Amino acid sequence: MRNCLLTILCLLFAAALAAVTYSDSLLESAIAGDAAAQYQIGTCYQDGLGVEKDPVAAVHWYTLAAEQGHAGAQNNLGYCYYTGDGVDEDKSAAVQWFRKAANQGLAAAQYSLGLCYKNGSGTVKNTREALKWLQLAAESGHARSLYLIGQLYYYGDGIVQDKAEALKWTRRAADRNSVEAMLFLARESEQAEKPDLSDAFRWYRKASDLGDAQARYYLGRCYETGSGVKKDTREALRLYRLAADASNADAAYRLARAYADGNLVDEDSAAFLEWLEKAAQWGQRDAQFALGKMYQHGEQVETDPELAAFWFLEAASRNHPTAQYEIGICYAFGDGVQENAYEALFWLSLANAYGDPDAAQARELLVSEFTTQDLENNYARVSQWLAEHPQ
Repeated sequence: MRNCLLTILCLLFAAALAAVTYSDSLLESAIAGDAAAQYQIGTCYQDGLGVEKDPVAAVHWYTLAAEQGHAGAQNNLGYCYYTGDGVDEDKSAAVQWFRKAANQGLAAAQYSLGLCYKNGSGTVKNTREALKWLQLAAESGHARSLYLIGQLYYYGDGIVQDKAEALKWTRRAADRNSVEAMLFLARESEQAEKPDLSDAFRWYRKASDLGDAQARYYLGRCYETGSGVKKDTREALRLYRLAADASNADAAYRLARAYADGNLVDEDSAAFLEWLEKAAQWGQRDAQFALGKMYQHGEQVETDPELAAFWFLEAASRNHPTAQYEIGICYAFGDGVQENAYEALFWLSLANAYGDPDAAQARELLVSEFTTQDLENNYARVSQWLAEHPQ
């Protein structure tokens, strides 16, 4: 699920008037007290529409319009307080402004308020209150609210779990062109007790037709493997390229592997390294781990322990168990990083928890060096990581 900040950021853009641009006449109306003009001037400063971006000025104009009861300004002002954009971050104030706009029926604000209740941001977590506001937004056809209601029912997050109800809401979101809903439905069809690969392919294709890079990667995978459609490696390669050209890390990594193996294209070591580096830079953990191993052993690149440790740590931070083992060993021996037994124990403990076959023995060799308090501190740190980063 996308994080809360990015989601609310999207709401600001959705609430803004796309055709608005800064002008002297608009400014004159705003100065004269016209709430709609004040709101529009705020969006101009927020998004740099005909004027240099100025978040502080945006907050000023949003506040003037919001105090006159302009729902769009109230919603955008809530966003500014939520993110600290142009004003000191104050999630409680954000909730107050979201509520004012939500009470006027603005779907974006109803969604924002529901999300705050769901996450306990700026208010006490209350799933039923969250559901109430999300359903109000959904009544206006707000796709993200439809999808999130589906997620609440699917996982039983504060309400009785009901997967049939969840899929009903998710399909409604997909019908409103929600790409995340389409991808969710596709994965559900793939992972069902009786998989429906044709249905999964259908949802991936619909999302791909909307231009989503991740959907194009998944659709390429369908064509490559013949999952739900006749196998077509040429089409798979085309889709991987489209997705990778849009900076999709999974597609870039798949292209790297293709150039290494020669199974979709002719082998090309230079192209392999180019796409592997892009995938790693874009956060693909398998690519990061592979690049770390290359720098560790000097395969197609010069041996560089520091770069090896850097990429192991990047992959380890994304829950790659073997990378967690490798960075643990790096810390244990000071290979590419400053020797640090505490960090070594932490990463080896994580690798062991996530099932790396070599981590347990390596961890046991370190345990005797620590006090009982040290081990308890490490256990607490590992437990917190596991809770925050489920595999």
